[in-house]
Amino acid sequence: MKYPAYRKITRKIEQLFRSITRTEDGCWLWNKSKLTNGYGMASFESKPITVHRLSYRLFRGEIPEGAYVLHSCGNRSCLNPDHLRCGSAAMNMQDRMDSPLGWRAGSRGKGVSPEEHAEIFAMFDAGHSAYKISKSPLSTGRVVTESQLSFMRRNRKLIETTDADKRKRCPKPLKPRRPNSVVTIIHTNALTA
Repeated sequence: MKYPAYRKITRKIEQLFRSITRTEDGCWLWNKSKLTNGYGMASFESKPITVHRLSYRLFRGEIPEGAYVLHSCGNRSCLNPDHLRCGSAAMNMQDRMDSPLGWRAGSRGKGVSPEEHAEIFAMFDAGHSAYKISKSPLSTGRVVTESQLSFMRRNRKLIETTDADKRKRCPKPLKPRRPNSVVTIIHTNALTA
């Protein structure tokens, strides 16, 4: 028996709601299969689709061709339609740069500072798993994905060596020079004249 279109959509929405966890900040987190980059996956109309795009289609309507579905919350596994909006590739890149993960969110931890590396390695030494560390932000507010953390754990010696080289090249920030008071007075007088 063929179901009418609204019946299929209703069943899919029911399936989605059984597969999410609601958080205090309003995110609906996908609990089932995910891609390595953190996006949830499902199937709809016999085709694989990321769950945030599926959620947008079910609750908001069709996605314009070539458009991206962006997260206002920055959480890739969130499928709350209130946190989703359509946008361009440029808007997507701007969101990525503004997110707590930073520009290098998918680059295996290259955007993580030496201080953050030290904090992460201390957590590993204390017995925390990559999964547990990925669920809480670092002291700087940055959130690091589980795959980044696993990469860092596997390549710890290389990362620590690289961080040590960075500290040798620039051991501490330079102090700003005081402006020459004569030049400042002349410049100020020239502006007021």
